[in-house]
Amino acid sequence: MSPVTLEGEANENKPKVDRRFVYVPALLENVLESDGTPVYAMAHNETYTARAYEDSWKSTELVVRIDKLDKVVSGGILMVIASLEERHREGLQDRMYEQLAALQKAKATEVKDFKKQLANIEKGTREAEMEKRIAKDEEYEPGVRAAIKQLKLLDEAKKVLEEKQNRAVAEESEITETKSLLLEVATKWDEMPFERKKRFIRLMVLRANLTEATPHFLKIELALRDPLSCALVGHFYRARGSKPPWSDEENERLATLYLQGDRKDVLAALPTRTWEAIVQQAGIRGIKRYTRLNTSNVPENITYADMALCDELDSPWPWQAATVHWDIPQPINEALHNALDDKTPSGLRVSELIRIRRGQIETPIRDKKDGQITISRGIL
Repeated sequence: MSPVTLEGEANENKPKVDRRFVYVPALLENVLESDGTPVYAMAHNETYTARAYEDSWKSTELVVRIDKLDKVVSGGILMVIASLEERHREGLQDRMYEQLAALQKAKATEVKDFKKQLANIEKGTREAEMEKRIAKDEEYEPGVRAAIKQLKLLDEAKKVLEEKQNRAVAEESEITETKSLLLEVATKWDEMPFERKKRFIRLMVLRANLTEATPHFLKIELALRDPLSCALVGHFYRARGSKPPWSDEENERLATLYLQGDRKDVLAALPTRTWEAIVQQAGIRGIKRYTRLNTSNVPENITYADMALCDELDSPWPWQAATVHWDIPQPINEALHNALDDKTPSGLRVSELIRIRRGQIETPIRDKKDGQITISRGIL
């Protein structure tokens, strides 16, 4: 069971131990992080959990249900694929499929080049071995030393090339697999076995970063590999916001403003606290309020920071629990425009793109009065 042998070398025969007692299906397992902090799929409560330690004992947690985040992420990727697949189905120029074919061809060429280089190294190795034997027969020590040095260099070069070749072969296989999965993902995602969904996510997602944008909104950033080659940023609402301990600075602001201040000013000074939490904290600290002044439009269970984010995203409160706001930066925004420009009206909800691709609704006719489509922001 030791990680090393008696000679101090790595124990290759040590059995792998699965420390999870219950398996939980999670699409983003081993892919998701939170600003550099690993995010783990926890079986006991079926959540993705990140724990960051501020010092030796204090820590903060970021927790979200696995099924909710998996739905958010898969929906965002489907949004992109559905629009590009619609372009492919209509027989238009398809950057995604052209890029896949080009990548596949480039990797195949790369593998061939590595094979040729390895063949040259094998030939050089045979020649060096022959020179070594001849030098030995002639008892020519400098020749033996030179041959041994050459053999070492060739062996090192061979190891490097073999590693590159293996990586190129694996990448070529992944491209082929991606190509076969794309159509299945675009048309039959809901019917696909979980393991195939997870495999596709691993192939497509280069990086997934989950952070807390505000107490009640989480932010997910996705960097997608070729052929999608884009970044997606999504925000989604969670009813139970974060509740960190009150700081001394916050308590000082509370004591100063709560007695006579406008509720709007109190909320602005404590932007990550709901009015419900502020009233509760004031009661705990024995601070009374002597005014009903309230010019804010912030609900009692939402923070000032939450409302500010809604304004920033141009998506007014209230949000439904299943709502995801996707911000689609370049270059994918241009690709989506090209895919949809001639076929869809402005303001089309991106959830409808998926339904169009699956044949659940007809492709709408573009209103000639509409201008350029703008879907840099969309609700899924």
